[in-house]
Amino acid sequence: MEKLKNLKYGMGILAYVLLIGLFFAIGYYTGNIHGASVQKKIYETEDEAISTSSYASVYEGGENTADKSPGDTVYEVSLDGGMLVIIKHHNGDTASIAQCAIAENVYPKADIERLKKGIKFDDIKDALSVFEDFVS
Repeated sequence: MEKLKNLKYGMGILAYVLLIGLFFAIGYYTGNIHGASVQKKIYETEDEAISTSSYASVYEGGENTADKSPGDTVYEVSLDGGMLVIIKHHNGDTASIAQCAIAENVYPKADIERLKKGIKFDDIKDALSVFEDFVS
């Protein structure tokens, strides 16, 4: 009788541990699916393929330090009215790629001033990296 009681408690503990593991696995799986779809949606807005070997030329205050032809694409991370925005500039057209509200008082004043002027990049990956640094 005692062995049966111990077996019952052991099976209950085992079932509990397996259920907790199952919940963590489902949460991890659904979190990765959602994160990948958000990233995919951002990248689907691009006309050209994203190069993994490209570099970022950083511009401050709209000053261009590299020779760029009018057809080149530039991505700008800027702060406007508490909204952090990634803007794509291509052939004179602008399009908002991503935006998120942030609290300006949390970050150093120098960073906020730089964002208000706009930080420009040649590569979407670098713009997303700066965007995610402030959003996360």
